[in-house]
Amino acid sequence: MRNRDLKWMVWVIISLSLVVAQPKWSVSLGSGYYNPSLIGLDADTNTVLPNAGTFNKNILLNWGLQYQFYPNARLGFSTFYSFHSGKIEGGDSDFSRLIRYRLLSLETFFFLRKRMELNFTLAPMWNKATISLKSTGSNDDWNQLLASYDIESKDLDSQGKMVKRWFGFTSMIGFKYYLYSWLSIDTKIGFMRNFYKAENWKVDGKKEKGPEMNIDKLPVYHLNFVFGW
Repeated sequence: MRNRDLKWMVWVIISLSLVVAQPKWSVSLGSGYYNPSLIGLDADTNTVLPNAGTFNKNILLNWGLQYQFYPNARLGFSTFYSFHSGKIEGGDSDFSRLIRYRLLSLETFFFLRKRMELNFTLAPMWNKATISLKSTGSNDDWNQLLASYDIESKDLDSQGKMVKRWFGFTSMIGFKYYLYSWLSIDTKIGFMRNFYKAENWKVDGKKEKGPEMNIDKLPVYHLNFVFGW
């Protein structure tokens, strides 16, 4: 067999092995840090709400799922959560606020050296914020909360909700270190661009102006554990 033919066979074998190994799933779990200005959802500016600490204001918990469809590219879906809960000030109702940032991401990557990966992520976002109260009593606490957003009193269920959805966009650069072939640590830094407006919150089936949030442009940092197979 000629050297030329041998080289061709080796190249074909390597190419086929890459194709076979290409489909790869991974799950990520972790947390992030950002510094939003949640004007209408912060106890410092809205005295109706329970006090919030750093965890409620700045920490994002997240999970994600990715599929490697090309030697240096992945598609993924992930969700970042921001929580705040407690008792309404001066009332008996349990307050709960949840913001979900949902990403559909395209990630490209390359290896700096063995075990060390540099990656770049672009992702549109479809986000959702929910405010809810739970009480066995009257809806006086609801009316107190609605009044803080200049919304007229409503005959809401004691376990009613306010809901808002909006679009966004994020881009990030990351560094991943592989501890094992199936386990890695991935850290990312980037920004979020949210197209949030206080208008069109859904309250009792009607659209109302809700809390102000200054979240248009937000630097964000994430640290995740990634499990692959």
